[in-house]
Formats: sequence, C-alpha cells, structure tokens
Amino acid sequence: MRKAVTIMLALLAGLLLLAGTGGAQVIEIDYWGVWGGVSRAVEMEIIEEFNRLYEGRIRVNGVEVPEGVDAKLPAAVAGGAPPAVAKVDRFRVGSFASAGLIQPIDDLIARDTYHFDEHYPATRDETIYNGRVYGIPWNTDDRAMYYHVGLFQEAGLDINNPPRTWEEVDEAARKIDRWEADGRLRQVGFVPSWGNWYFVAWLWAAGGDLLDESNRKVIWNSPEGVRALQWMKDRLEIYGGIDELNAFSANFPSGAWLGERVGMMMDGSWALGTLKDLGLTQNFMVANPPRPAGLEDTPMTWSGGFALAIPTGITGPERDAAWEFIKFYTDHWAQTTFGSRTGQIPSLRSAATSVEFLSIDPLIHKFVELMAYSRFRPVIPVGGELWSLYVDEIHALLHAGEMPVEQILDETARQAQIILDEGWARAEGRL
Repeated sequence: MRKAVTIMLALLAGLLLLAGTGGAQVIEIDYWGVWGGVSRAVEMEIIEEFNRLYEGRIRVNGVEVPEGVDAKLPAAVAGGAPPAVAKVDRFRVGSFASAGLIQPIDDLIARDTYHFDEHYPATRDETIYNGRVYGIPWNTDDRAMYYHVGLFQEAGLDINNPPRTWEEVDEAARKIDRWEADGRLRQVGFVPSWGNWYFVAWLWAAGGDLLDESNRKVIWNSPEGVRALQWMKDRLEIYGGIDELNAFSANFPSGAWLGERVGMMMDGSWALGTLKDLGLTQNFMVANPPRPAGLEDTPMTWSGGFALAIPTGITGPERDAAWEFIKFYTDHWAQTTFGSRTGQIPSLRSAATSVEFLSIDPLIHKFVELMAYSRFRPVIPVGGELWSLYVDEIHALLHAGEMPVEQILDETARQAQIILDEGWARAEGRL
C-alpha cells in the first residue's frame, strides 16, 4: 500500500513537472554518489524504478565517483559542470554551503510541503546551515556499546545487566582483563579510544560540548572535557599505553575486537553487517553508551551519514528534476528498500521503524531506539578542520603521553578558535 501511494504521488509530481516543461524532451540528470558493493545493486534498482515511473520525462544516471564526491564536487562546480544531485557527507554541509558548492532548497521543501520533519532530528538539523536547508538526509547511523557474551560470562558478569556508567565499565573491564606470564596483554576489557566513538563522544557523554550555542566559541577544554580525556588516559595507562595495546591488536588481522579478545567496544550500527558476515552475531549484545555516574538514565549517542544536495549552478527544469529524484529517494519505499537490503539505518523515521527494516537483525533495535537521543557534529564552515583537531590531534597527543590532559585541551582549543574565527570571517565576507 505504501509503495502504491508513493508511486501515485511520484506520477502526479511527474505530470506536473511535464506540464511545466511543455513535454518537449526528457530531462536527463546525473546523480553522483552511487556506492559500491551490495549497496550499488540496490541503488541502481531504486534509480531504475524512478526512471520507469518518470519514463519520457526524467532520466537519472547513477554515477560512482571513485575519488569521492566530496573531493570532486568543488572542481565540477567551478568548471560549470556539476551533477544535478550529489550525495554529500552531512558533516560537510556547512563547509560546502559556505563555499557556495551546494544551494539552499527551502523553497522546494515549502512548495511541495515535503516531509522534512519526519526525518530524525539529528539528520535534518545537520543539513541546516545559517538557518537554511541545504540537503535532504539520505541515511544515518549511530553508535552503541558492543559487548562479548562469552567474555562477560567467563568473567562472572551478567549479560543482561551491562555497565551503564564509566565506573561500572572500569569494574567490568578489570574482571575481563588478562595478561600473559611475560606481561603481554592476552585479553582487554575496554579501551575508550578504540572503535568509532572518540574524545568528542566521551565529551558529549560527560555533558560537555565542542562549541557554544552560537557555534562561534570553542568550549571543549571544559571541566567535562577534562573529565572525559582524563578517563581515556587512565584507561590507557592500565594497559601500559598505546604501544602495548597496538602490539596486542596486531595479533589479530581482522582487528582486536573481531579477534574476540575485547570485552567491550564502542562501534557503529554498520558493524552488525561485519559480525553477520563473520558468523559472530550471536556472540555479541549491544547496550547504551556508558556515561558518568548520575547521567546514565539519559541515553546518548552520535550520528553521521549522508544527504542528497543540489549543487550550485543547477537551475530551471534540471533543478526541478533533481528535486523530484531527491523526494523519491528519501520517501518511505526507497528508504525502506535500501535500508533493509544494506543494513544502513534510514533517516526517515517511518522506514527505520518499519517491520521490513527491524527484521534484518535482532540487535538493530537498540540502534534505532538510540536515534531519538543522537548528537551530531556542529554545522560550521570549518567542520573538517576542527575534526582534525578534536579527534586526530587530541588522540595523537593523548597517545603520546607527554602532556597533561588540561594542556592538550587548552592547546587544541586555542588552535581551533583561530580556525573557527577565520572560517566564519570568510563565510561572512569579512576576510
């Protein structure tokens, strides 16, 4: 029924588009960003379904971009030959919008009363820059704490009562940790900097933030930031530092976690696919990300993902055709089809909570549940530059072990403030 309604609406929209262009010719557009592997086959099926419905009016060409859309789009726009639709990392929306690479689409959303609010808040808010919408969420993800059932049971831990606080994680990890007679690590309970979580997420978990509400001031060198980074440092020191941990993980070609010698690890919803491929799904369970004591009753996680955007320079009937495709690809049928076939969490809530999607894996329910509490990286003109500081540089300095955590945070925040000020000045024409 849902597919029938989607198809009827698509046909109606197509007729209106046809009327607007006089029916003179088929509008052919390129969509950059088709993924490879299993995802490619599903994306091409969805594109062909769109082309079938819009036959004689619009034709979409799905294009893989091996070097990455984010890398190739600036030159395409500058050269006057951008695709009509680009799949961009939502994390880059602020940077692309401020650089004039993608265009706002508020007018199209309002004109067609598009269901923008039906996407998860974190996904839609990540497409808004300076109060305007620059893309429609295409997918999403989030993170949770995976824990190994066998290692929990071996350590005498209750698999139905996983750690909820940092303090409980410390205690559980102590029971899981094992060393060889010569002092080498044999089994690891928990390393905060492993997986896909990073300092930024522990900062959020501690109640802190990267920037203030205006997105103009760097505040990650806060008491919450110090608490988060100190906890990460303390846990590293339990294992003798990053060199010891790297030596341990090097023993497992597929990574220490998949070597099943790690009790707990923060990782994303996409890891379920890897576990399934390796036949290890039954060995793991997932739980809310742990928080400091006193905050554990409020869940939190963080999300990334991609958006479909219309690059700058796309106008007239081509812009309308691009919008028709974006609407089709972000409606219930396409979102459910892609999500249920690939494991990617749909950004559209109705698709993410559908029976078709939830039936792909028993563990996916936790990730969908957590989406209601998800955080996202700030939408600013220099998102990538700041990421390199609050993730790459902070982690590098932490692992080097040569600076107190307060100094690490103060120095990276100082550098970030300079970059942020310059980024806003450029975006606003003051530089």
